[in-house]
Amino acid sequence: MSAGHSSKRKHKERRKEGERLDHVAACEKEVQRWVERLCLEVAVEESVLAQAARYLSPARYSDVVSERALTGSREDWRCGYPLCGKPLVTIPKQRYHVSAQRNQVYDLSQRKMFCSGECYKASSCFSLQLSPAPAWLRKDFDPKLSFLPHCHTSPTSSQPPTHANVAPVITSSTRSTLTSTHSASGGGCHGDKSDGD
Repeated sequence: MSAGHSSKRKHKERRKEGERLDHVAACEKEVQRWVERLCLEVAVEESVLAQAARYLSPARYSDVVSERALTGSREDWRCGYPLCGKPLVTIPKQRYHVSAQRNQVYDLSQRKMFCSGECYKASSCFSLQLSPAPAWLRKDFDPKLSFLPHCHTSPTSSQPPTHANVAPVITSSTRSTLTSTHSASGGGCHGDKSDGD
């Protein structure tokens, strides 16, 4: 193989690597734009959240929820679910709730970032539908999303946080069961109706 041919091949490989890095940077910039938009806007429409789902991973969505709920002064705290703009009025101080009746321990650390049980469930359902792959690895990713009713679409909008509207502590075996159930159900929230009935 001649030195000139080898040089051309190395130049071509460097150009491809440069293009790949440019693509990664552009995708990361787009992800950050969506994260900032969902954090800064009081509430967004379902269509906006559906567009954001093309770029968000569950981890980046978790950042959005945390930023919306607990950043800034207390007056700025609002429901972590981007479709809801209600302020967080009552935030439980305890981390766990023990239900003697159901013989379960419930983790309240995530639930306290939402104004209602409906918003918590709707946000969890949305998060389960997001791709864990980085945005730059997704090709033509267009998820078919199911949106659950949340506090603005449900008649019981001011529920206090109870064990009925929080999830039990999730173990690794429970998470793998949820993930396999989610995959088998075609991307929607297993057992939930996607049409809002």
